[in-house]
Amino acid sequence: MKIIHRKDQCMGCLACATACEKYFTNDENGLAELKGGKKNSKTGNYELEVTVTAKDKQALKDAESVCPVHIIRLEG
Repeated sequence: MKIIHRKDQCMGCLACATACEKYFTNDENGLAELKGGKKNSKTGNYELEVTVTAKDKQALKDAESVCPVHIIRLEG
């Protein structure tokens, strides 16, 4: 699964970190951060490819759905 996070559009509500603290946290500026995410130089998005359990997959889907600005996308 690939997790894509458009951090530059984050509003800092941290709903994603509440839903899925294994993969999201807050950074020093109070914005959400994808743990282990690497910045894609072409898109500017932070991306992380992981193999997830069914429980983690559901938590990631929850994070994607609760984000009020829809900046989290899951692929795979």
